[in-house]
This record gives sequence, C-alpha cells and structure tokens, in this order.
Amino acid sequence: MDLEMSSQTFVVHSSLLFDAKAKKFVKNQSVKVDRKNGSIIEVFERTAAHQIHPEDIDLRGDSRVVVPGFVDSHTHIFLHSYE
Repeated sequence: MDLEMSSQTFVVHSSLLFDAKAKKFVKNQSVKVDRKNGSIIEVFERTAAHQIHPEDIDLRGDSRVVVPGFVDSHTHIFLHSYE
C-alpha cells in the first residue's frame, strides 16, 4: 500500500467509519480519494505510525463519523401542486 500523497489523491482520516458491507462501525480508518473524480480508491486501517499530512482531511474526534458512499437523496417530489 502506497501511503504517499500525490496531487491526484487526498486522504480522509476518521476515528469512526461505518462499513456498509460489514454493517458495523470500525475505528481508526482512513479513506484515500481520487481528487479528480471523487472515487474512493482505498479504505485502510490507520496505524499509530501513520503520519497525517497537512493536505489530508482530519476528521478524527469524538463526535465525527465517516460514511463513505452515503448520498442524501431526500427530495419532495410533490411539494407543490402540479396542474
């Protein structure tokens, strides 16, 4: 696994991440993202030795949860009458 940062990617670090496949919360996870198209390239467990770079997005903290791939598609189709 190449943890080096490049201009094409950035890493989001979390204390808690929801793993939709396993249907559970996982601690100390990081998500590598393609900067050009927003695709998730890799999700990996962050070790104590892993350095957080200034260009990374640091979402570690007590009340922060990362949910990769979540899309809020809430809409009100019938908010107005259609005549």
